[in-house]
Amino acid sequence: MPATASNARISRDQFTRICAHLLSDAPGILRDRDASNKAMDEESVLLKEMYLRLLQKLGIDQGKEITSTGGFETYGYAYEVAIYELLEKHSARPFDHAKVVGSFLGEALKRT
Repeated sequence: MPATASNARISRDQFTRICAHLLSDAPGILRDRDASNKAMDEESVLLKEMYLRLLQKLGIDQGKEITSTGGFETYGYAYEVAIYELLEKHSARPFDHAKVVGSFLGEALKRT
C-alpha cells in the first residue's frame, strides 16, 4: 500500500540524501531564483525546495504553498517551521533535523 500523509515515514538517512541531492542542485536553484523578490532570499528559496522535496518524498500534496513570512522579512523561518513540523510528524525515529538542515544551509550558501 502506498504511503499516505498519515502513515508516511522518513528516516534520518533518507532526509540526509534529500539534502545531498538538493546540495548538488543548489547552484542552479539559486541562479534561477527571482532576485527581485526580497522576501524569497537565497536561504528561503533553498528551504522552499527542501520543503517541496520532503512533501514529495512523503507523498503529500505539494499544493500546500506557504504564503506568509510569519511576520519576518523573508520566508526562511516559515519554511523552517514547516519542515520541522513535517519531520516531527513523519520521522521514522526522532533525529536532530535542525542539525541536518543547518549543515545543509551552511554548505549550500558557502558555495554561492
